[in-house]
Amino acid sequence: MNIGFLSPSLSRVLGGIFEIERDLALALDALPDTRVTAYGLIDHETANDAPAWRHIPCHVGAIRGARAFGYSPQLRAIMARADEDILHLHSLWTYTSILALAWKQRTGRPYVTTANGML
Repeated sequence: MNIGFLSPSLSRVLGGIFEIERDLALALDALPDTRVTAYGLIDHETANDAPAWRHIPCHVGAIRGARAFGYSPQLRAIMARADEDILHLHSLWTYTSILALAWKQRTGRPYVTTANGML
């Protein structure tokens, strides 16, 4: 199974969410016949925290405009090529939610959302 993780950040910028999503990704990736790929937005800690994802491929896009929303045509293009069996969205209220919906509409495949304390 190919699992995609989608988040507004793949670094410590989001605090504990980084630990949650990375640890879950590593645990899932250790399962037989399972591959995880992470997708997110570039921030000032992305390069520093990339080694923490170990062997999991991380694809990031630059933000255009307000950081709080995270609009990224670059990440949209990356997600347009994402060929996962399921997508796991790790946020609400940002552009990544729109990207998850677009991915689902394009592929017809399911996605799940973890709010990570956002409600």
